[in-house]
Amino acid sequence: MISKLPWKAFTYIAKDSTKPVHVTENLLNLRYSLLNGQAFSWYSSADTTAIKKEADVKQEEEEKSNPLKSTTKPSLIYQGVFNKHFIQFKATEEGTINYRAFPEDDKLPIVLADYFQLSYDYPELIKQWKESDEYFSKMFKDIVGLRILRQDPFECLVGFICSQNNNIPRITKLVYSLCEKYGNFIDEIEGKKYYTFPRLHELIKTDEQTLRDMGFGYRAKYLASTLKTIEEKGGEKWLLELRGKDHKIIQEELTALMGIGKKVADCIALFSLDSKDTVPVDTHVHQIYVNNYKKGDKSALNDKKYNEIGDFFRAKFGTHAGWAHSYLFTTELNEFKELKEGSNEGKKKVNTKTKKVTTEVIVKTKKK
Repeated sequence: MISKLPWKAFTYIAKDSTKPVHVTENLLNLRYSLLNGQAFSWYSSADTTAIKKEADVKQEEEEKSNPLKSTTKPSLIYQGVFNKHFIQFKATEEGTINYRAFPEDDKLPIVLADYFQLSYDYPELIKQWKESDEYFSKMFKDIVGLRILRQDPFECLVGFICSQNNNIPRITKLVYSLCEKYGNFIDEIEGKKYYTFPRLHELIKTDEQTLRDMGFGYRAKYLASTLKTIEEKGGEKWLLELRGKDHKIIQEELTALMGIGKKVADCIALFSLDSKDTVPVDTHVHQIYVNNYKKGDKSALNDKKYNEIGDFFRAKFGTHAGWAHSYLFTTELNEFKELKEGSNEGKKKVNTKTKKVTTEVIVKTKKK
């Protein structure tokens, strides 16, 4: 049981160093990196072993109604399944990250460092992005520590098939249902059981009707068909061999699979296939583009506009345009709405009842 294991310092070997250093919140913000829609196997919950002050208890009660609105605090644990391990992370009062995993594995920090891509010099990249873009510079100050995950391609692909016309909590629920039915049990904590993500040879046993009965809706047909096609193409090995190829080649290969369009293909490429300049374009990114870069552009999001927006961000942010785009995308999510509101304080707001524009300072209020 993971609850009986001691917490360990999450360390990695920094660039130009031979000694391990502690991962900090400035380097890795758990909430922004694990709950922003890159992956769908992570959850946040209160640390029941911690001594909580009254304010912490109040915060915990609010977060139970919407776990995605949690923040990285010492009283919060971020947990989920990675490879064959059930892992928990939490930040200390000093702002450093600790972890524990079941089963235990001394080599796990090395694998996790690759998962969080800790070897990349984010501060230097962010410095370049801020210098090249005024809007990014304004928004970045509120999302320090967001990192792009380097996920298992098969797990990432299945997750994003589930993501179509869906929200993060429901996607997470669908992914969990697959793990519960086809994965292998690892551990149970606070009444919730955790399972490995099923591999292709395990998930191929399913069929469209079974998936529909599990709540996948029209996505059931896409997933069942895609699993068979991947197996015919060479299985997970074929998918893994797409890593590092040009984003157009990856997009072409993935969109040939049933139910995968450009946006889903580009998400898979960005979050699991090392395609760092890939820019997935959805309604959020479209709005960022027309509201902050191409004001007055009222054209709809179609294939031509999709390519135009992707090329625009690649020209602006360079070889890691997809990473820069993810920072801006996170501020548009409802679950992280306070990030954008924080950057808009003091700006004009519209009275929704009278349509009257006022110049008062926006005061954040708790939603009832």
